[in-house]
Amino acid sequence: MSEFRIGDRLIGAGHPCYIIAEAGINHNGDPRQAMRLIDAAKQAGASAVKFQKRDLPSLYPQSMLDDPRLGEQGLQYLIPVLQRCELSEDDFLRVRKYAHAADMEFLCTPWDIPSVDFLETLNLSVYKVGSPDLKNFPLLDRLAAVGKPLILSTGMATEKEISTTCRRLERLRINYSLLHCVSCYPATVDEANLRFLDWLRDSPPAAYPIGLSDHSLGNLVTLAAVARGANIIERHLTLDRNAPGPD
Repeated sequence: MSEFRIGDRLIGAGHPCYIIAEAGINHNGDPRQAMRLIDAAKQAGASAVKFQKRDLPSLYPQSMLDDPRLGEQGLQYLIPVLQRCELSEDDFLRVRKYAHAADMEFLCTPWDIPSVDFLETLNLSVYKVGSPDLKNFPLLDRLAAVGKPLILSTGMATEKEISTTCRRLERLRINYSLLHCVSCYPATVDEANLRFLDWLRDSPPAAYPIGLSDHSLGNLVTLAAVARGANIIERHLTLDRNAPGPD
């Protein structure tokens, strides 16, 4: 199995499991809250803390941003949340600096190409790709051009689609890891299907570190995934389960 480096840590078989605390947008647009999430991730013993970056005009029509009621399939509810919860670029700079001062690896998921361009100014060591973008080849090609390792969740893709993306990344000579993911919030234990880790580990076209992006409640699924060979674990982190927001 291939391996790659995140900061001073090697990721792959034979190395300690790498734990990512997914802060996401649980800061609700408040950089001070983002810093408190970093503190919580460090206190919990996580290896890294991860946020999300969106350039909303690149993702949605301006008419929909002006009036989210024009959206469908839940976008009329999601867009106002994203507008409220997006950190400014200056805020991202402050939060990244805070993470480094706390000796925490700062990771981020870019949802669009302008966000990749901005995050490159922060000198991240690796990028996370969310399940909806496993087949977003324009975004993946831009990330590949950066030349840094990618961690990709697979929760919204078929086996054939996963293999297609793997072959593309192999041609581009990009180090990567695939995370099994059940894209439900929360995911129940009986939906975990951890045997899919075996498919990720054993299937062509290449060997790569595997892991789990875990949306379940409790620690059972996470612990079982590590026992089954997960090299990376991603778990969502919040300071208050009763706080507003989708996560």
